[in-house]
Amino acid sequence: MAMNKKRNKYRALPYVLLSVILFFALNVIGSLSLNKYQIDLTEGGMFTISKGSKNILNDIDEPITLRFFYSNSVANGIPILKSYAARIRGLLEDYAKYSNGRIKFKIIDPKPFSEEEELAISYGIKGLEINNLGTKAYLGLVASNSVDDIKVIPVFGMEREKFLEYEITRIIYDLNNPKRKKVGVLSSFKLGSGPMLGLKVLGGESDWLIIRQIKETFDVENIDAENTVIPDDIDVLMVVQPKDFSEDTLYAIDQYLMKGGKLLMFADPNKEGAGTGNPDDRSFSGNTNQLFASWGIKISESTVIADRKAARKFNKGDNPKETWNIVNYLPWLNLREENINREELITALLKSINVNSVGYIDSLGFLDVDITPLLESNQESMKISVSDIRPSKDPEKLLRNFVADENKYTIAALISGNLKTAFPKRALRTEHISVSRDKVHIVVVADTDILTEENWAQMRNYDGQKVVNIIADNASFVINSLEHLSGTTELMSLRGRRALSRPFTVVEELRREAEDKFVEKQEELNRKLAETEKKLSDLQNMARENIQNSYQYKKQQELEINKFSEEMEKIKRETRRLKGELRKNIESLGSTLKFINIWLMPILITCFAVFIFMIKSSSTKKKYGMSH
Repeated sequence: MAMNKKRNKYRALPYVLLSVILFFALNVIGSLSLNKYQIDLTEGGMFTISKGSKNILNDIDEPITLRFFYSNSVANGIPILKSYAARIRGLLEDYAKYSNGRIKFKIIDPKPFSEEEELAISYGIKGLEINNLGTKAYLGLVASNSVDDIKVIPVFGMEREKFLEYEITRIIYDLNNPKRKKVGVLSSFKLGSGPMLGLKVLGGESDWLIIRQIKETFDVENIDAENTVIPDDIDVLMVVQPKDFSEDTLYAIDQYLMKGGKLLMFADPNKEGAGTGNPDDRSFSGNTNQLFASWGIKISESTVIADRKAARKFNKGDNPKETWNIVNYLPWLNLREENINREELITALLKSINVNSVGYIDSLGFLDVDITPLLESNQESMKISVSDIRPSKDPEKLLRNFVADENKYTIAALISGNLKTAFPKRALRTEHISVSRDKVHIVVVADTDILTEENWAQMRNYDGQKVVNIIADNASFVINSLEHLSGTTELMSLRGRRALSRPFTVVEELRREAEDKFVEKQEELNRKLAETEKKLSDLQNMARENIQNSYQYKKQQELEINKFSEEMEKIKRETRRLKGELRKNIESLGSTLKFINIWLMPILITCFAVFIFMIKSSSTKKKYGMSH
């Protein structure tokens, strides 16, 4: 019997050795041959690039180099920065992996006072100060192509985490397509000879500041309102106040969209800025709603939005120094972060936009059209007729008659979908297109005063120099819209992803409980301090009234001060104890999580394997015993 047990023991040994050899062999084979395969089980696929990015990578014509400047040595002591950098690195490695060798990826650690740090600074990479000693951590990207065109992301700000993929894919796309995009401007009034900040150019004409800003990024071509065809080389068409446009011009816009063109439309029911013309006729033309209807929207040409919460100040007097004449003017709005869509690329980082007597965009409920609000009013809003604010403003009357209807109104929207032509009766024309060839992308804004400098810029004099001071993000909204629309369909498909960094809710709960206790102790200390001060004051008054016993009162004062000092030290010790407990609780939680993440699963697997082995051994013994 003893010989049988010994024989079974040695019989199991080769299987154990074979299992160990197979385990290591599979790991080696996997690391060598399966490296290019991965499974991303995170919500939203945080560590992998999307199909749109992969399509753009497939179109790369020439090599592109990505240099990731990351202060690894400095960031080691900052877990949140290290985790964020790991995600960026993972994405960049993915770009290199799916580019078929056309993207080269390099990591550079710009250590303090090193040549690498000087290189980072020369490219415009911004350092993040992480302590009082001036130590900087770098987290930026420099991308370049074979002809030394360079695109830079100075710093990967955590507030832009959800748009990481878009920003990286965008610079790769721009390097592969270095030619500047062209914006066609079609307006019913001149965007030259403009308002207060126009600078003179050749011929005595001046551009609006917004046009000068657009020209820094795009080529701009003015299109005559009588044009019956939009040129094919226009990447984005910008239409400003479609007023008195002929049907042929509207048809040209329609067919441009059907061919796959991108559109930024400004349509205002009550234009107030420069070039207003007849004060009783400031709206876009009603026939434009024929276009709007084909996009699944409607904008009233006779209604504007009044918003009590977002209303801006208006001086109803002639003297700007007469502050008593300043009142809230309900149709002039300052849209803040709560009115701005934080989930869309165009508006994610905008903080403030000023608009005047805006209209609203109403959805017609088309199932195959997505309408995403970009700018909205507050719920403290109501619709008012443009006749209530023409030809003169009466702020008090508007305030008296204001009754909020508890609705949020869409002021600007991103429209996407497969659209049908607004002119089906022209179907007999040879080159007529009835259905869009691809998904159409349009940004519609129910305001034109968003463009005028008075709403977003001020001229300042500094040492005799005229300097433009930006007071709102109107220009950024316009530029962001044009940049978004000028990209390919693949770029537009890269919507913001959910941010990876999540709050540590248990840790935050521990901190809140500790803070409540700290506040309680602080209040107790303040209460005892007030009591002590009152007693000292009473003793001082009594000492003045009774000079003979002043020595005795002085002794009592010293006793009260000593008593308070002891109480203060006691509360300080208790506060330090609470802080120590908080630190220990957080460290204990961290150790528990580390044990679960690192050791628990291997231990469970090992226990399961031992259990199976014991069952197998038991059944083998029984079988062997029965056969003998």
